[in-house]
Amino acid sequence: MQCNICEVRCEINKHSMGRCGTYVSTGNKITQYPGMGYLGAYPISIEAVPLHHFYPSGKFLQIFSTGCNFQCPGCMARMPASSRPPSQQSSLSPSEIVKRVLQQECLGVVSAINDPVANYYLFRDLAVQAQEKNLLVGCSTNCYFTSETLEEFGQLVDFVNVGIKGYSDRGYKNCGVTSSTPVFRNISRLFDMGVHVETSVAYSKGNEDDVIKVAEAVSDISSTIPLHVMRFLPFGYAPIELEPSVGEAEKKFVLPCTDIWILSTSLIRQARNY
Repeated sequence: MQCNICEVRCEINKHSMGRCGTYVSTGNKITQYPGMGYLGAYPISIEAVPLHHFYPSGKFLQIFSTGCNFQCPGCMARMPASSRPPSQQSSLSPSEIVKRVLQQECLGVVSAINDPVANYYLFRDLAVQAQEKNLLVGCSTNCYFTSETLEEFGQLVDFVNVGIKGYSDRGYKNCGVTSSTPVFRNISRLFDMGVHVETSVAYSKGNEDDVIKVAEAVSDISSTIPLHVMRFLPFGYAPIELEPSVGEAEKKFVLPCTDIWILSTSLIRQARNY
């Protein structure tokens, strides 16, 4: 059967759990891997997602599981993203997560580290239960959802940070998918649905023009959508020579704040002439 959660549209059968490695085919239906849950849950400030314009300093319970539909070089979350689903005995269910959110007096829950695309049905169950308790729900995501899934996803979340891999298709092909088009389409749709959207892009040596084009594309959707420009740090097998120094990043993108630069998309257009 074809999985229609994301634009990769994997074939799921008895021989394959798809790119994410977290889905199974049962009869005429695709479901989450049996017993799959969340590996961890701990309170964070919302700025850590990163989100800087949604409930500033708000306390949220950050959760993560396993799997990802992307295979990005230098991924900071390679271990959970590439791991197999946890057994039921070693993971937390959506109801247990909601209980922890309430016990720790958090404003809501945010899925991060691995992408909710890889555990969409699990995330959907969690979001529904959280909404029943009037809790806020959000995530960080590559946002490579199909249009049909995005319509449901947009009803489940209050806020998202979309990690953009680049403006050109090349950045997405480096992550094992084909095109940037679905991401910008989905950002626009989520914004129109009233979801609070912030975006992120990594700056590495040589991709300066692509970062500017990302900012222009986001600004064309809305100049009110923040763009977080993050200094690329090489993890795994990523070439170390791609890492810009702090000074280089500051000079290129102004407004320094440790390793993260938060710019309005209208302001970053001016960086072309900086």
